[in-house]
Amino acid sequence: MNYAKIIYAQTTPLLDRRARHIPSTRAAAGTVQGMLTLARLTQVAPEALIDLMNDPRVRRHMPLATGVFGPAECTAWVAAKEAMWHEHGYGPWAFLVDGEFAGWGGLQPEDGDADLALVLRQAFWGHGRAIAERVLAEAFGPLALPAVTVLLPPSRRTAAAVLRLGFRPDGEIELAGRRFHRFRRTAPAS
Repeated sequence: MNYAKIIYAQTTPLLDRRARHIPSTRAAAGTVQGMLTLARLTQVAPEALIDLMNDPRVRRHMPLATGVFGPAECTAWVAAKEAMWHEHGYGPWAFLVDGEFAGWGGLQPEDGDADLALVLRQAFWGHGRAIAERVLAEAFGPLALPAVTVLLPPSRRTAAAVLRLGFRPDGEIELAGRRFHRFRRTAPAS
């Protein structure tokens, strides 16, 4: 089912040579192809967000997500994410791969940093690297951010994917009583 209601979005070819099992978009062994679209969360049907945010496989790595995430919570959550765009000039996007809702994420202000987060539907877990690279291109390109952080909960057994993206360990941080491992990547020298 295509949940996307696209009004305006940026579309980029998606090619991730390290991708895993993506049956509908696998072009050749080890390659994922398709078109990645960065859309605003307001352009996605709330049902798609609610389904993703209630998926136990996804929530396992979201220690700050607690309680019910229903229509009222979704409306308030999307409004809070949109407010980030107005206040900081950046915020999270909805990710669409070939027009299909793949998840959400992007850059969020966190403790004075721009924090990169990806929350993907299981069918799109192999797209994470390509999506992260696209978000980093925005962060260090048009947004001209000096650095980007990633916060990983202890439930993530490895940080290998983050390290491959050029992030380096940068201590720990506590948010809402939960501990996270922080990684930082600075903007490339110009």
